[in-house]
Parts: sequence; C-alpha cells; structure tokens
Amino acid sequence: MDLTELVRGAQEAMDRGDYHLAARACNHALASYPACVSAHRILGEALLERGETEPAIGHFDRTLVLDPLNVVARLGLGVAAEERKDPGLAYAHY
Repeated sequence: MDLTELVRGAQEAMDRGDYHLAARACNHALASYPACVSAHRILGEALLERGETEPAIGHFDRTLVLDPLNVVARLGLGVAAEERKDPGLAYAHY
C-alpha cells in the first residue's frame, strides 16, 4: 500500500469515527515516511478523539514543525489545551 492510500484510508476512518483504525494507518505510514505531515495531523486528531491528549500534542507539534501554517494542527492544540484546563494556552492556539 502506498502513502497516498494509507493517508486516504486514515482520513476515511476518521470520518467514520474509527479512531483506532485511523491511528494504525497513520502509524504504519509514519514507519516508512516519518515526515508525512498528513499522517502526523490525522494521528494527532485520532489520539485526541481517543482521549490521549499528550501524544496528540506531540503529533500536532510535529505537524507544525513540518508545516507551520497547518490550521488543523493549531486547532488541535487549542482543543488539547482546553482538555488540560489551560484556557490561556487554548486561546493562544485559536
């Protein structure tokens, strides 16, 4: 399976609410393509949906290192900050 198919499958799994499958697809993609922006972003979203805030933050941060203007990753960090009860940081990300 190529990278495009993995990322597409991960996004489709997210759209269906299958966060475990999305995370597995992203981890598989990142094993071969560690700089894949989409895989880091989607994995961050999946982890956040699963309540795994700290690992999600790591993937959103990595997304922003690779793509500093990635709005979805920035929003994800805002949501993560809300989950951590840090409204000031959430506001900064939003």
